[in-house]
Amino acid sequence: MLVAPFGTKIPIQCPTADARVNVQTEDKEIITINGHVVEYLTQELQFIDPQDKRKLHSGHALVQSKMGPMIVGSGYIDRLCNSKSHPSPIICSVCTNPNLDLENFWKLEMIGIQESPTDNDDKQAMSHFKQTIIKLDGRYQICWSWKDSKTKLSDDYGLCTRRLKNLVRRLRSSSLLTYDTTLKERLLNGVIEEVPPEDERGVVHYLPHH
Repeated sequence: MLVAPFGTKIPIQCPTADARVNVQTEDKEIITINGHVVEYLTQELQFIDPQDKRKLHSGHALVQSKMGPMIVGSGYIDRLCNSKSHPSPIICSVCTNPNLDLENFWKLEMIGIQESPTDNDDKQAMSHFKQTIIKLDGRYQICWSWKDSKTKLSDDYGLCTRRLKNLVRRLRSSSLLTYDTTLKERLLNGVIEEVPPEDERGVVHYLPHH
């Protein structure tokens, strides 16, 4: 049989042995596979036989190759391993405070988060809570404690209107009437309330439906 071994481009004649294998499929069908077995699929290994070889003082050898001079051999490693050595004891002592390491592990400053020493968010939030809390119709109400920002945040009005249009389109076929009934019941029970445009004071933000 003509076979192209690894490392060659031209097929060569190789002696093969004929092997026959019967395989049964899931449908109980017998398939016969004829295979040819070769002893090897590689050419004979070619070892380097250096002609120009020079012994070095380190025990290695310097040989010339197509890529240039190369240092080969193990040198006098065996002789060095058998030589007598004089060990010198070395003591390394490291003093650590595990409590300090554990404390630094939980500090925000270790990951680059720095808090301003002049900020006192807890006191400001409590002061805002006491100034804005009222009791209306048996329920307590407070205002959101918005943070002052130099950049104006988006009110997400466009996002909410697009979400509402998609919701109406999806519920128009069957569930829109039930959805409307639920909103009216919650409005009647005081769970939600309408906000007239004239009552929109301060920061206004719209939440899209989920």
